[in-house]
Amino acid sequence: LKLLTLLDQLSFKSSQLACALANIISRMVFPASERKTATWLRNTSATGELLGADLSKVKDMALHRAADKLLHHQDEIESHLFDTAQDLLDFMPSVTLYDLSNTYVSLIVYYYGIGDDWSGINDI
Repeated sequence: LKLLTLLDQLSFKSSQLACALANIISRMVFPASERKTATWLRNTSATGELLGADLSKVKDMALHRAADKLLHHQDEIESHLFDTAQDLLDFMPSVTLYDLSNTYVSLIVYYYGIGDDWSGINDI
């Protein structure tokens, strides 16, 4: 996905890069707070080995800072990932619209057992 190249272009330092990638991976594999994520990265995960980075002493504040920087560049990252996935998977984007305007009423009718004649609607 060329994510390393993009993060490098967005001026991520090497320590921030490792924390940013660890954040992204951990959100998919072990979704938790930065504090729990830091503990997981230090004690349980092999993410550091996969990234070629030493995460054995990673602090939750470093993960917070990396997450802040990822958030700051969110639009560029999302655009890059979408374009890369589109090229890689060779698909054309499309928009699908669903009409959910009567879903709420249908759920009320089902939940309260109102008959077809709507005689019980005033009891709601």
